[in-house]
Amino acid sequence: MTDKKLTFRRIAAICVVLLCFVGFLSAAGYYQATNGVNVVSQGDLTPIPAARGEIVDTNGVPLVVNRQSNNLIFKAGLFPSSKQQKERNELILSLIRLLEDKKIKWLDKLPLEFDKNDSIRFSEDRALDIAWLKSKEMLYVNDYATAADCFAALVDRFELKEYKKEDQRKLASVNAELWHQGFRVSAPYTFAQDVPSDLIAQIKEQNEKFPGVDTEIVPVREYAIAGDIMPNILGRVAALDPDEYSRLKSQGYRMNDFIGKSGLEKELENTLRGKDGKKRITLNRDGSLTEEIIEPPVQGNTVVLNIDVSLQKWLMENFADFTENTLKGKRLKYAAGSVIVMNPNTGAVLACVSYPTYDITKFAELLPALDKAESRPLWDRALMAAFPPGSTIKPSVAVTALQEGVITKDSTFFCNGTYTYGGAAFRCPQAGLHPPHVNVTKAITSSCNTFFYNCAVNLGIDKVNTYRSLFGLGQVTGIELPESAGILDSPEYREAHGQEWQAGLTVQSGIAQGDNVFTPIQVANYIATLANGGTRYVPHVVKEIKSYNLSETILTKEPEIAAKIPVSAENMKIVQEAMNKMPKGDVRFGKMPVEIAAKTGTNQRNVEGLKGAVSDGWVMSWAPYEKPEISVMTFVELASGSGVTIPFTTKLYNYYFGRSASFPKPQGENVLLG
Repeated sequence: MTDKKLTFRRIAAICVVLLCFVGFLSAAGYYQATNGVNVVSQGDLTPIPAARGEIVDTNGVPLVVNRQSNNLIFKAGLFPSSKQQKERNELILSLIRLLEDKKIKWLDKLPLEFDKNDSIRFSEDRALDIAWLKSKEMLYVNDYATAADCFAALVDRFELKEYKKEDQRKLASVNAELWHQGFRVSAPYTFAQDVPSDLIAQIKEQNEKFPGVDTEIVPVREYAIAGDIMPNILGRVAALDPDEYSRLKSQGYRMNDFIGKSGLEKELENTLRGKDGKKRITLNRDGSLTEEIIEPPVQGNTVVLNIDVSLQKWLMENFADFTENTLKGKRLKYAAGSVIVMNPNTGAVLACVSYPTYDITKFAELLPALDKAESRPLWDRALMAAFPPGSTIKPSVAVTALQEGVITKDSTFFCNGTYTYGGAAFRCPQAGLHPPHVNVTKAITSSCNTFFYNCAVNLGIDKVNTYRSLFGLGQVTGIELPESAGILDSPEYREAHGQEWQAGLTVQSGIAQGDNVFTPIQVANYIATLANGGTRYVPHVVKEIKSYNLSETILTKEPEIAAKIPVSAENMKIVQEAMNKMPKGDVRFGKMPVEIAAKTGTNQRNVEGLKGAVSDGWVMSWAPYEKPEISVMTFVELASGSGVTIPFTTKLYNYYFGRSASFPKPQGENVLLG
């Protein structure tokens, strides 16, 4: 009896649950019938693209901004479904022809192309895309399937046999991406980006011909200055490649998203990238779509640089003109070099030029030529290239010798043009330009090699390199951009390369010969350290980071001390005074608007394709001498010596201090220049 009662109760309970479920379905049906909607699931939301943060110069002048652009999109629910493949193909092909007639690109990601014999082949460097095409998620063919096998499978899958081969490939591309991206009501498909407004209007006027084809307004990156002024600093954005998407999709990146590829756009991706919004798309019973914004997008943060764009522009234009005209008619095939201007009291980078430059706004179309260019314009010569520093190294050796007690201000070494050590002879080409007995001041102003050979031998390589390391030479500086470490030649470096340290290498190291190669940014930071009396700061191009509406300061980049040189003020002053005398005794510097301190450097090296050794020219300097405002590193590659470089440095100081009265003043809080 008890078992019968329990069974009855179970049956009754099940009936109650079923009645409730039927009642719920009836209510839902009544709601849909009376309200006319079929609601997409609550969790099925579509992202709203957020604008990236802007980049402005130190005075608020816009450098990289956003503009509104029209994307052409397909909306499921109105667009022909995969069960209507013929109608879908016809619609897609008519759109492709319309865009191609207007010479407008549509998004073509299929890793198949026709060769010159009109045979299908896999596109180069598309391994991940090809792997997906063959995978069980798409064609489910063998790994060894050929391009022709994949193409035939696509034609069959998407019912394309009746079309010409060229059209088959285009239709296969769009259909495959619709499949790949999971085209559905909550996931519209982007067919073309940055479509002109007149074409958008034309398509909308023919909405019956293009059901489900709509537009989406999205932010697009745009340069507010000429694209060749500072491409190495600003960088660029581009669409995610398959590897990036695979790595970043868990962080909310979508297949068609853009990401920083170089420069600050890449290094500050997390800062510049905004927060996407969310919207819910509802498909109504009458076939229309409605959208409800659940969460609005938030633009990325604004990055304020230390770069003064007016100084940067002047430098780029005048350095290009100077190097091209200076080297014109020489045996060199191209002009190249870099200029870096810093605030020696903070490490702020006020300008950074790498030449030759290129127009980053035309990067995609110029890339094949840029890759082949012998002058390597894509190579950042300011931060990534490393060269022998020549005589610019001598002030650091002087500081070391003075502080370690190897010399005093009045110590002298005899120089007759040849220094002999360990049975080897080392030259001093400057012997005729100074008295036979040379002190540290004369050694710096006349650039006497023999004096610094003696210093290096008496110090030993360990002490020489200890101070060079403190000056930041042969190591990354910590700037926010990609940079090279260069090489600090040492016994450890030689041992790592299967060589022994020879006594003669210590002699050569006194004038930075051997394998010593440093980047221009390292030399720029080294001269800034000498200018301020011995504090090495971390160079930085970023001044501060603000919220997109400038209402909040997220980060202020305070000066960061990397090292303090353990040298007395007295010893540092001896070297500084010598560097102040150096340009006064060199007529090539001409008339200066302020007193400066400087040291030149010439290094010889062999270059493939050129007969005999060629020389680079360095000038490192600061001004005003007593109270430094700026330090300058000027480097001209293959310039036949520093003499070629000096006139440009003079011109720069005349420009900088001549324009100071009319410098643009910093803007007030939360104000940007238009």
